[in-house]
Amino acid sequence: MGTSVSNAVTVDNIAAVYQEFKKEDNQINAEKTLDLFKKIENNEFVICFSGHFSAGKSSLINRLLGEDILPQSPIPTSANVVKITSGKGYVRVYFDKEDPTEYVEPYDLETIKEYCKDGDSIKRIEISKRTAAIPSNVSILDTPGIDSSNDADRIMTESSLHMVDALFYVMDYNHVQSDVNLRFLRKMQQQEKSIYIVINQIDKHQEKEIPFLDFKKSVEETFQAWGINPQKIYFTSLVDNQHYLNQFEKLESDLQHLMKNNQQAIEQTVEISMYTLIDEHIDGLRDLNQTKKDELRKKLVDLKDKQMDGTTVEKHKEELERLKNLEHNATQDFRSGLNSTLKNAYIMPFELRELAEQFLQSQHPGFKLGIFSTKKKIDIEKKQRLDRFYHSFMEVVKTNIEWKLRDKLLELTKKYNINDSEISRRIHSLSVNYSDERLKEIIKPGAVLTGEYLLVYTEDLANDIKSKFKQACVNIWESVQVYLKKEANKEISIINSELNNSEAIENIEKQINQMDKDLEDRRNHLHNLLLSKVNSTNNNVAIMRDEIVRLNQLEGIKQEKVLKVDSKKEIRDKSSENNQVKTKNNHIPIEKVLKKITESTEIIKDIPGFKVIEQDLIHKKDRLTNRRYTIALFGAFSAGKSSFANALIGEKVLPVSPNPTTATINKISPINKDYKHGTVVVKVKSQERILMDISEITNEPIASDMTLNDYLQALNNQEKLKQFDHKHQSFLIALVNGHQQMAKNIGQQIVIELEQFPDFVTEEHLACYVEWMELFYDCPLTRKGITLVDTPGADSINARHTDVSFEYIKQADAILFVTYYNHAFSKADRDFLVQLGRVKDAFSLDKMFFVVNAADLAKDNKELKLVTDYVTNQLVNFGIRFPRMYPISSKNAILEKNNVDKQINSGITKFEDDFYHFIQEELMEILITSTLNDIKKANKLLKSYINSAHLNNDEKSVMIEEYKAQESIVIDEINKVDRNPFEKEIKQKIDKQLFYVNHRLSIQFSDYFKESFNPSTIKANNGSAKLQLEKCLEELIKNIGSELAQELRAVSLRIELFMNVKSTEFNQALLTKSNEIDKNLSLSEVEEITFDTPTFKNALVKMDLSVFDKALSMFKNTKSFFEKNEKEDMKVELFNILTPYVEAYLKEKKELVITNYISQWEQLTEDIKNKAKSSVNQYYDGLKHLLSNDINVEELENASQELERVNS
Repeated sequence: MGTSVSNAVTVDNIAAVYQEFKKEDNQINAEKTLDLFKKIENNEFVICFSGHFSAGKSSLINRLLGEDILPQSPIPTSANVVKITSGKGYVRVYFDKEDPTEYVEPYDLETIKEYCKDGDSIKRIEISKRTAAIPSNVSILDTPGIDSSNDADRIMTESSLHMVDALFYVMDYNHVQSDVNLRFLRKMQQQEKSIYIVINQIDKHQEKEIPFLDFKKSVEETFQAWGINPQKIYFTSLVDNQHYLNQFEKLESDLQHLMKNNQQAIEQTVEISMYTLIDEHIDGLRDLNQTKKDELRKKLVDLKDKQMDGTTVEKHKEELERLKNLEHNATQDFRSGLNSTLKNAYIMPFELRELAEQFLQSQHPGFKLGIFSTKKKIDIEKKQRLDRFYHSFMEVVKTNIEWKLRDKLLELTKKYNINDSEISRRIHSLSVNYSDERLKEIIKPGAVLTGEYLLVYTEDLANDIKSKFKQACVNIWESVQVYLKKEANKEISIINSELNNSEAIENIEKQINQMDKDLEDRRNHLHNLLLSKVNSTNNNVAIMRDEIVRLNQLEGIKQEKVLKVDSKKEIRDKSSENNQVKTKNNHIPIEKVLKKITESTEIIKDIPGFKVIEQDLIHKKDRLTNRRYTIALFGAFSAGKSSFANALIGEKVLPVSPNPTTATINKISPINKDYKHGTVVVKVKSQERILMDISEITNEPIASDMTLNDYLQALNNQEKLKQFDHKHQSFLIALVNGHQQMAKNIGQQIVIELEQFPDFVTEEHLACYVEWMELFYDCPLTRKGITLVDTPGADSINARHTDVSFEYIKQADAILFVTYYNHAFSKADRDFLVQLGRVKDAFSLDKMFFVVNAADLAKDNKELKLVTDYVTNQLVNFGIRFPRMYPISSKNAILEKNNVDKQINSGITKFEDDFYHFIQEELMEILITSTLNDIKKANKLLKSYINSAHLNNDEKSVMIEEYKAQESIVIDEINKVDRNPFEKEIKQKIDKQLFYVNHRLSIQFSDYFKESFNPSTIKANNGSAKLQLEKCLEELIKNIGSELAQELRAVSLRIELFMNVKSTEFNQALLTKSNEIDKNLSLSEVEEITFDTPTFKNALVKMDLSVFDKALSMFKNTKSFFEKNEKEDMKVELFNILTPYVEAYLKEKKELVITNYISQWEQLTEDIKNKAKSSVNQYYDGLKHLLSNDINVEELENASQELERVNS
């Protein structure tokens, strides 16, 4: 008997199953079985460390091993699965396209660390160390960090999880409830893995913010809700060894115990994995059978649809009898109708008989016209009589025979359902070839014209023409008979098949059941091989051992000394301070500008012609005095946005928690006369909005007769809730739980006290009812006129958190994007940053600030620079060049601001210096410059008035008339300025922008395809793969539809920037025309306009995906699809099918965009013209007033001197 693994499974059993896998060409499972065989032979215990990227896996392993073997960094490092064992000192590197290489100690450790980061050219790495930390039979796996579900699937695929005995999943304290974490762990639980959870960086915990016991309870409840039952949960810190919550020593002790007492775990893993492989094998066979079963089931459905009851059987028999007699009965109808029509066809009315008589007279041998008739006249008369009779006769035939026969035939085709285009054509073309010579041929030789013979002749003629029509109809009917026989036989065949399909149904059901039975028999056979005693005298075990030797030889491992490899090339853009593009110019303080405005308006207020300038200055003074700024705060869930907001405020106002918060948009605004300090206004969602939320989750339309209460009662059902994923479940449960408390406030604005604010932010049963909240708070930030908008996290456990409004990107005066120090950018971050990259250049100023929060986690300045350089480089990839980058410690910033520790360099001071400079000076710079220009224009205009005031009375009279003429000319010139050339430029800009949208999609389609169609999303073959392919297609269409909408939103901002530029050019064109008449004339400047942006819904939402069936049918199996690159053919076909739909969407939106912006452009240019004409009128009114009245020139000169002083 072979080596025993458990009471039932032996290596002989495993070898027997291996042979079965080989026989059925399941190479993947055969290789995994071989792995398990080696696991038994070597008694190998495998511990896998996995987790969210940058959670500290590699650092934890290094600490546990007591040596820095793996690369560790606050940015993503491990890109490969690394296996660590104890033994001879070597490293084996398995390359993608080269033979594996073994490096024997001593080797360069830094080089090995670089290899660990290279996920492109290296598949996996094995490190063997002379260490006492790892027992001889233990292997430790370090896996790449998990950022998305695709990463999780990759880990499942590449990490040899069938070999893993214990899974240690490491997560960051702030990301425990990340959706990716929970989904991966649930999958592992379903595979019966022993799971140990390590919540690292517990030193981040702040007891004042959330008691540890509450945090721990929340974590445990979350795992329980997801069906995750870890063996243990550890809270660790690698930074603060003495932290009172640090359980690192406990983890270390338990791990050592686990590594030394592992026999039972190995046995369980092998047994469970073998059963799993058998199940996967059977699933694979089922996939292979699925296509045939689908075809059989389709036939079965069709047959069962046609399966008949007794009444239907009788009807079918009657129909069968009718079809057998169809052609005979139809022919009888035809003959009867034909004979009846011809018999009743009266074609010799009185008028025609008279013409017949005249014709017969002309055919008599002795026919004459009178005494003086000639042969020529007689021949002419004969011809005329023949023509008259013939044409009249044929007209009567057409009316009384041809048309009626045609109608009769058409009636028969309708009655007998004859749908044949050729038969229809022949019936509509029914006619006979009947020449006028035939009228002569009917005359009996030697006949003498009498009344009796006239009747005989007309009767013969009628019978003759009727016989010809009869034959024509019979010829057509012969085709009808062929058609009827053919159609009847088809129907007879179908009916016979339906009458006799019971046996066919039974046979198909037997085939399907037999296929299922065969699979179960196969499963049972493999289970029996695994459980029953196998004859150890067979060669299966020896064959497997030989195969292991053969594979080792094939690997062709070559030994080399490690040379130093080039480290990663330097980041393209310098980070942090070097990228601060702003420079602090010597701007005039706003207070000084306000003083200049006050003095200038006081000087010019009583001088005619200065009203426009005065009003402009007063308007700008109001804007400078009542400055209001909206600052939008973005970032992923748990990036520390709320703590950063508190750092800006200088107090802990917003609740900070590692649990998902900020389910709503929270605003912190300056106080006003209506709302005092600490007042909170809560906008509760309307019933319609909540029902819309429910509809989006359930994918069911809202019934008009159901209320919110009705829906919530229906949702208060555990079975119903189970059909939704955990994200949506939490939202629906919260709605149910909070309804009683919030029902009375639905659709209203309520005011609450500051003490209640945290509950409405963090308590899901309250937060799910809140649309937005506005806290009125008096602090240095808000005193500057700033409203801070804290937006939902981008990747939290709650699905609705990710719904970030595009309007905030557009409308905000500044955007603050916060990312977490040792997490860099998650996938949710990246999606949002790509959109920021698209729109960055659409703003007249760079209004984006990027904050790397929790900078206090950096062990030194070198590491801090590494992170900021990495983030900067990533931003460049998203199209955000030269970002304003700030590493900040929000925690320390609060201490620093509250004078707890002034020595702490939290980074907040530098950020606030630059940020407030941007707000107070850069944002105001355009307005300040415009204001100073207005004051200069006022002085220039005043000087021109003074020059006019020095004229004598005669000169003044002449000038008044000249000014009147100039005013009329200028107004006329302004009216003549054509907006159409500018409009054409705008249309061209729109056309070009949308062309590039389509062009970019064609370039990026390969990336979208790879994201959706990859080995982690398509695992099955044949039948079952269809569902996976359809899901991939849905994901692809959804992503492209979303990207198109995002692209169009970005295009809209670019167009709006372009239109603002064009409006300035249009105003300049008016000024240029005006100055051709009077160089002293000035016009008001055009301010930047906020346009109405069209709403863009995601593209391709209601697309009929069946149009892609042909493309999806190109899939044969995963091997040919991925290894033989058949996926490229599918990609091309999908793109070709999708292209016209994309083009149609863009064409539709192009019309929307053009209509929207051109209508706004027309109104804008009209407003600019009206304002310009008002300036012209006031300018000339002032000049004429000065010339028409006695003006104190000295006063004007004093005013000019005062303006000179103000301008200095």
